[in-house]
Amino acid sequence: MTARNLGSLEEVDLREIWPNAASDFTPWLRENLGLLGETLGLNLTLAARGFRGVLSGYSLSILAEEAKGGKVAIDDQIGWIDYVHLGETLMQAAGCDAKHVVWVARHFDAGHRIFIDWLNRLASGKVWFYGIEIRAVKIGDSLPAPDLRVVVAPEEWWRTFPDTVASPTRYREFFGPLIAELQKRGITEEEEPRLDFLRSFHSGFENVAYMAGFDNGEEAFVCCYFEGPEACTVARALQEQGQETERSLTREWEWTHLSDEEIQIQTEMEAYIDIPEEGHDAIRAWMVINLLELKGVLTPRLEKILSEMDT
Repeated sequence: MTARNLGSLEEVDLREIWPNAASDFTPWLRENLGLLGETLGLNLTLAARGFRGVLSGYSLSILAEEAKGGKVAIDDQIGWIDYVHLGETLMQAAGCDAKHVVWVARHFDAGHRIFIDWLNRLASGKVWFYGIEIRAVKIGDSLPAPDLRVVVAPEEWWRTFPDTVASPTRYREFFGPLIAELQKRGITEEEEPRLDFLRSFHSGFENVAYMAGFDNGEEAFVCCYFEGPEACTVARALQEQGQETERSLTREWEWTHLSDEEIQIQTEMEAYIDIPEEGHDAIRAWMVINLLELKGVLTPRLEKILSEMDT
């Protein structure tokens, strides 16, 4: 067999393809319900271009039907999905008595995934809620191709399509040994996991947690997460120390202000959950090393900031 050069997969900015969600992306999605249905494992047909029901001034992007006759409420955003959009979609889904509620967006952060998982637990299989991330990719000068990935779905869906993407079981198998190793080193899990793809660990400070996990099953990350007004005040004070803190860390770490009450400092590397089990050991080792280093650097600084705030 002759060896061939292989191209490199490159992500394309969605707005280069669909500049506007309502006038460009939604019509494309409406015309490609087959692709969306294939991703979900549903046979979808268009029921209405949109749906304006219980919420005046807002229309659901697409109303579809699946093969058994159940309504499928579909909404989309090119950017990150927001809580206002989620609430509006839920109201319209209630108005059409949807059996499946689908959000398609560029990114769902941890809070959105927690919310959708919670909805699925409450619904207990009577209504199924999904979060689907969309990317566009190309190789060299090829045309961009859409890449739809389910990132949140009911537990029943994961059992039906175990090989579609990384399943909750796959993540549990990964995190079990990681939790055990960190516990040996005095770091304990914070609580029952709210999301399959990450785990939280006690920091010793209120509303501050260390986390380790995966982003879309393709990147491993370790972070310190600050939640709430007081914790974010501490995070900002820590961030103001700038290079003094960052010089003490081996890797490059990035501060991200997720919202007015959510800040995190994070590092990541390319790593895949869907690889043979023997490959997971190196990822877990990377997480342990970086989590211990981050905790060792931040703990004395956090103690000092808090003591100064109390005086």
